[in-house]
Amino acid sequence: MRRTLDALARQTLAPASIVAVDDGSTDDTPAILEEYRRRLPSLRVVRRQDRGARAVGPGVIEAFYAGLETVDLDSFDYLCKIDLDLDLPDRYFERLVERMEADPRLGTCSGKPYYRDPRTGALISEGCGDETSAGMTKLYRVECFRQIGGFVRQVMWDGIDNHRCRMLGWGAESWDDPDLRFIHLRPMGSSQKGILTGRMRHGFGQYFMGTGPAYMAASAAYRMTRPPYVVGGLAMMWGYTRAALRDVPRYDDPAFRAFLRRYQRAALLRGKHAATREIDRRRRHARPAPARPEPAKVPVVHFGAVHADAVTLEQALDHIAARARDGGGGFVLTPNVDHISLARRKPDVAAAYRRCFLSLADGMPLVLMARLLRLPLRHKVSGSDLFGPLMARCAREGLPVFFLGDTRETCEAAVRKLTTEHPALRVSGYDASDFDLERDPGHARSVLQRARDLGARLIVVSLSTAKQAMLCGFEDDYRPAVAFGAGASLSFYVGDARRAPRWMSQAGLEWLYRLGREPRRLWRRYLIESAWAVPVFARMVRERLAGRLQVGELPMVQSRRV
Repeated sequence: MRRTLDALARQTLAPASIVAVDDGSTDDTPAILEEYRRRLPSLRVVRRQDRGARAVGPGVIEAFYAGLETVDLDSFDYLCKIDLDLDLPDRYFERLVERMEADPRLGTCSGKPYYRDPRTGALISEGCGDETSAGMTKLYRVECFRQIGGFVRQVMWDGIDNHRCRMLGWGAESWDDPDLRFIHLRPMGSSQKGILTGRMRHGFGQYFMGTGPAYMAASAAYRMTRPPYVVGGLAMMWGYTRAALRDVPRYDDPAFRAFLRRYQRAALLRGKHAATREIDRRRRHARPAPARPEPAKVPVVHFGAVHADAVTLEQALDHIAARARDGGGGFVLTPNVDHISLARRKPDVAAAYRRCFLSLADGMPLVLMARLLRLPLRHKVSGSDLFGPLMARCAREGLPVFFLGDTRETCEAAVRKLTTEHPALRVSGYDASDFDLERDPGHARSVLQRARDLGARLIVVSLSTAKQAMLCGFEDDYRPAVAFGAGASLSFYVGDARRAPRWMSQAGLEWLYRLGREPRRLWRRYLIESAWAVPVFARMVRERLAGRLQVGELPMVQSRRV
């Protein structure tokens, strides 16, 4: 620790602010930090409670965010995550910033880590690739750090961030120049329970990230040629295989995994350097984006008092994010056959559809009916399909989220999982009260006002359709936030409830799956109350045959790429 703090004090480009996180240390760390705090005006110390055990990966990033929460990133151009077991060259930051300034699309970079052979004292490279910034000292352009959504709170966070940089058009590099080589006082992967356990942990991390088996085998074979010879690579492969056999959950971002697999296939076929150079070549020669056209309009298909906007999932994300950024407020509804039936029987539900600013076809029967009548509703965009990507968008754009409804346990589990997958996601709070909107609407209004006052820009509403409809009328209480009627999305997300198999959902049989799982609760809704929708469909058929069926239009924002 002293060597790292001394190295920071010697930097020719001195950091404007240094935040050291004391992660509940019981040794002499607090005394050392206090000593250096008096010597270095730029040093601040953040103290956390002792967690009881080390948690390499998640624990490191939890400590990092504990320090970052005390920093106003708007005041800085660059951010560096650094471990306190390094010895840096004096011009380390100066050289890195020079390279960042020379390449405006370089998002993160570092020098190369070395460690001393315990027997000979010779410096040995840890073998970090040129296409990555080293995890123990990552210099980030603040703009890039925000766009990738920060670091994931899990092992392999320092691999995921580099790939996300390239996926979003940023560069990630490291260089082996003499004035950028730094000494790692503990070899990579040896800081918890020994180096073999560290290698197994690395294999687990590769599985979590989404690495394919062929690439993992090649990586493990290469690692066999580095100390500890042979067994280090075998430990990595076992860590990966064991995670696969246990069906451990992986980093849940299909677009990222597809990008990663394409890159790894190219690396296997042409070499890692060639695959990375090709991505960097496209990044450096990318043309400026063309001017945006006028906002497009999408069709609106009416099912009696209910309507569905014919948008794709990406268009829905853009529209909701733009509305939340602009503070326009409003409600997002997700209609299905049950909503059509309720709208015929409950005026509040019909009124909610007149008020909402976006209505997404949650039920496949609506899409199938539209196809039968040759109406322009082609995509099912259910609340549960939208939930994950919408949370990722909120994390990326800094839109705070508030959760309303469901149970306390589900809300807490969702918050834990979301902040692990999306570290930059800002959760304003949650309220799992038992809302009785007919007898006590004032309670719900006070909760909405609290969400607004806490700065929420998206309120995820996990209540029944009838209660969502009543909340639509309270827009003045939650504007500028957008309210998203998510239904059972939280329960699906945390695993409290199971979704229908994909083939049943695509065939419009999700209702049958749910009826089979909860017959006592749902038989009346699906077998009796849904019959109220039949006259609506029949009237649509007659109007289509008579040529009188009208389709409206909804102006949409253009896709916002980052």
